Amino acid sequence: MRLTVFFASEAGRELAQRLKSRLPGHEWLEPAPGAGLKEQVARAWEGAEGLIFIMASGIVVRLLAPLLRHKALDPAVLVLDARGQFVVSLLSGHLGRANDLAREVAAVLGATPVITTATDALGKTAVETWAGRLGLKVANPEGLVKINGALIREEPIRIYSEWPPEALGGQDWEPGQTTWRPLAELPRAPAGTATVAITVSRWGAPGADLELVVPTLVVGIGCRRGAGKDTLRRALEEVFGPRKWPLAAIQKLASVTLKRDEDGLWKLARELKVPVEFYEPEELQEALDAMPELQQSSY
Repeated sequence: MRLTVFFASEAGRELAQRLKSRLPGHEWLEPAPGAGLKEQVARAWEGAEGLIFIMASGIVVRLLAPLLRHKALDPAVLVLDARGQFVVSLLSGHLGRANDLAREVAAVLGATPVITTATDALGKTAVETWAGRLGLKVANPEGLVKINGALIREEPIRIYSEWPPEALGGQDWEPGQTTWRPLAELPRAPAGTATVAITVSRWGAPGADLELVVPTLVVGIGCRRGAGKDTLRRALEEVFGPRKWPLAAIQKLASVTLKRDEDGLWKLARELKVPVEFYEPEELQEALDAMPELQQSSY
C-alpha cells in the first residue's frame, strides 16, 4: 500500500521511523514539504491508500471531517498513541483494508489492534474483506449493508456464481451460513433471502443484493492537457453507463507516455484503486496499424 504517516511529537517521529523500517513492503510517501499539517493531510488524502496518525484521535477526526466522501473512496486511516501500544482502525476498515493494516502494524510493534467493525467483533469475515482477498471488486457498495447485516444476524445468504469456490482460490466464505448456487438460478432466488452474485465484468447480475465482479477491463484513456479527475471519470461513466458495466470492472488504465504527468489521470486511478500503464507512441501506432478498426482521436 501507499502510506503516509503523520506525527505530533518527537516520540511520534521515532515511532514513525520504526514503522517504516519494519514494514518495507509498503511504499512510504512523505508529507508535502513546507505545508502545514492540515494541507499535508488534504494532499495525502488524494495520493495515499492509507494514512497513519501518531497523535490524539480527536485531532485526527477534526482534520479528516471535511475530507470524507464515501467508504468506497476514502483511504484507510489508523491512529496510534505515541508509545505504540494501541493501533486503532478508524476509517475504511474493510474496503480500504484498514483492519488488515492495523493488524499488520500491531504485529510489528507488539501492540494491540483496536478494531470495532461489527463483523470482526463477532469473529466473522465481512463480505468485502473476503472479496478483496479473492481479487473481486464491489460493483454496488450500497449492497454491503444488507449482506453484512444478514451475516451478523446469522441469516442465510445465497451466493450465485459463475464459478464454484474452488475456482476462486478455494476460499469459501462463512460456509455454515452461505449456500453456493449457479448464477443462472439467480432469477429464482427465494424472496427475502440475502443474495450475492459473482460475475465477470461485462455480464452483470440484475436482482442481486450485492454484485462482486472479476475486474477484466483494461481502459485505454487519453485526455487534453490539464483535464481534471472528475472530467475523466464522467467520460468513463458515459461509456460504461449505457453498457451497464460497473467501474469496478476496470482492471487497470492505460495511456500514452506523453500523459505520464497528467495529475487528473493519476487521481482517477487512485480513486478507482487501479494501476496505470503507459505506452510509447510507437507502440500504440503499431496497435492501430494492426487493428485498423480501432478509432483514433483527432488530438
